[in-house]
Amino acid sequence: MHRHVRFKRHLRFLQEGELIRVVRDLDDEASLPAGRAFEELLVVLSDAPTKERARAELAQRLDVPPAMIDRLMDRLSALKLIEHFDPKTSCDVRFDRQLLLFDALEPVSDHLGSLARQQRLADAQVLILGMGGIGHQMAQSLAAAGIGSLVLVDGDLVEESNLHRQILFGASDTGRAKVEAARDGILRIAPGCKVIVHEMFVSTAAAWNALMNAQPGVRHIVLSADKPVQLVNWISEARIAFNYHVIKCGYMSTQGLIGPLLGPDTRSYEELFSSWGDLIDAQPENIAAFNARSIAPTMAASNAIMANIAALELIKHITRAGSLNLREQRLLLDLNDYSTRFG
Repeated sequence: MHRHVRFKRHLRFLQEGELIRVVRDLDDEASLPAGRAFEELLVVLSDAPTKERARAELAQRLDVPPAMIDRLMDRLSALKLIEHFDPKTSCDVRFDRQLLLFDALEPVSDHLGSLARQQRLADAQVLILGMGGIGHQMAQSLAAAGIGSLVLVDGDLVEESNLHRQILFGASDTGRAKVEAARDGILRIAPGCKVIVHEMFVSTAAAWNALMNAQPGVRHIVLSADKPVQLVNWISEARIAFNYHVIKCGYMSTQGLIGPLLGPDTRSYEELFSSWGDLIDAQPENIAAFNARSIAPTMAASNAIMANIAALELIKHITRAGSLNLREQRLLLDLNDYSTRFG
């Protein structure tokens, strides 16, 4: 099979005197010598020729031995400036920009690597527990990214107060089961996504285990439900038995809590963080009753910020593109001044 070669399509070049700056981000310091060799490279690679044709044409244009062109191409590959591809299989119009982002996060020498990343998303089944503002937004973003199957779990109905921050729902969805209305919204965005719904709350560890037994293909969990408080520990404890990874995302007033990402190969949630479960259960009846009426401050914009950081981390984990930063830790985001810290 003949492989074609091209400059990576998300690159930009700027000539400054005798240097050609490679522009990928504000801190990029990569550069190439300006001059005839670069000009000929632009001409030849703009046609995305086969590797053999590019080698022969550049050797002829620059009047140098083909072995010198091989060294030049090896250098460009080491700098992650070029990639090989097959025109017959490289076209994915729907996810083209997304594949470019995967490559920018972690460059591959062959476009087949980018296509394999997208296929991992298509093969993935993600369960989202809690279709509130965070889970709702993550479902939308994961479906748009090409996740093959979503399992939505929530026992609530759509209320008017949901509409300003859960944008998959419309006014006509009021009174419907959230999971049913969300499925309709997801399928408008990603018709090829398989959406499975469970209209239920998870109130015991046994209920969670039963749900996982019913969904054996799930390997990734989004935890955005916050009740009961022990839920995070039940899900963390079951991660080894059911071989899944879980990412948690939520907030406390104006503080976003994004992460951690846990899996069979990590420590448990209880090992990493102090649980409030026992303290909450021990509260006097009057305080417990007041807390039960407490309403979380939230809006669509704040949900989208927090949920999409968590969604990107999960997508990076599934595709294996880019660094993971929430493994065994959580990002604390102050929505007031946008300061962040891990904790």
